[in-house]
Amino acid sequence: LVSFVSILRKQFITEKNKQTALLEQQKFEQQKQLLEKETEHLNTSFGVEQVLREKFGVIKAGEQAVVIVEKKESVENDDLTKQRRKGVLGIILDLF
Repeated sequence: LVSFVSILRKQFITEKNKQTALLEQQKFEQQKQLLEKETEHLNTSFGVEQVLREKFGVIKAGEQAVVIVEKKESVENDDLTKQRRKGVLGIILDLF
């Protein structure tokens, strides 16, 4: 009886490991498909151009680059805005 229980336990563990391995295999298959699609895209001139533009900021001859810079508010205005959002109770609690 003890050996039978031991065999059942090992079978259960083996099944669990098998399921884990199958899930992992599916995950790797999905990753493989994504990488193959990306590789196909990068093998085209459009794909290469897209990567060069996004990663390295490369532009074609005759094009002009546009840089958008956001205005940062002063620290004082930011602190005042935070205090207004807290309300009276929040400001009183911060005193303690």
